[in-house]
Amino acid sequence: MGIEHWRREGICMGVMRCLPWWACVALAAFTYVALHSLALRPRTIIVEPGAIYSAVAGFLVGGLMESLQYLLPAVWICPLLARLARLPAEAVGPGGRGAAANPPPPRSPA
Repeated sequence: MGIEHWRREGICMGVMRCLPWWACVALAAFTYVALHSLALRPRTIIVEPGAIYSAVAGFLVGGLMESLQYLLPAVWICPLLARLARLPAEAVGPGGRGAAANPPPPRSPA
């Protein structure tokens, strides 16, 4: 991989492609759980007259976390889906297993 490849693809996407599939799934799960806990935090509704800006900031951060809890795990899963889309048709047989796992039945002499 040359410099041109990293510039064209982006460093983040290149790093995510180098990760094994289970690391992408683990990062997606961790990201969802972490952002979900931040999105569920209670927001203040009663605001003192001079503290309106802190209340607005809290509402904006909460709304951002609600959106990111679904968006970031999808970003972690995208390279995995791209790898699955590039698998040759022979590699995935019926039932989702590889062709080597499903050998054809033996022919009986006729």
